[in-house]
Amino acid sequence: MSKAKKKRAGLSRASKTMQFEPVPPAVYEALETEAWFRRHLDEPRRRTGSKAAASDSSRAKEGIFEEALRWFLAHFERRPPEHFERVMRSWVRTAFWVSDDVLERCRAMAQRTGVDKRQLIATALNLYCQRRVPQELVAFRHEIYSEVRKLYSKHRVSVRKALRTISAP
Repeated sequence: MSKAKKKRAGLSRASKTMQFEPVPPAVYEALETEAWFRRHLDEPRRRTGSKAAASDSSRAKEGIFEEALRWFLAHFERRPPEHFERVMRSWVRTAFWVSDDVLERCRAMAQRTGVDKRQLIATALNLYCQRRVPQELVAFRHEIYSEVRKLYSKHRVSVRKALRTISAP
């Protein structure tokens, strides 16, 4: 199987389950930033106009959630962390697809450690972001978005002025 076919097969939603999990705002921002940065790194390799390129962005984000859970399980499945996140009602409920095997491992680990699956997933995502997503990258993304908003709003004003006619009909 070619590398491209393997990649597409990995993005398939067969044997995956949709999860609606609460995620702390800072963790959500870090995961969004990681997905954003990866999309920009992959941009030169993607073919413009192809269906695969159009659908890759949301699936790349979903892949990060599963990657974070796999990373957590690889590092903490045998020796769980001492502290698990307390899930807050104010957190953003996020939807993402997870492989059934990863989800089953998360459930089993949660049961062994005596915590709720939601706590385990929140802790997994938090630890992944703390160790794998630099805060400088998150701050950089916020700066870029702030600058883009300023430029766009400036541009929008000049476009509106240019579209106005001197004498209204």
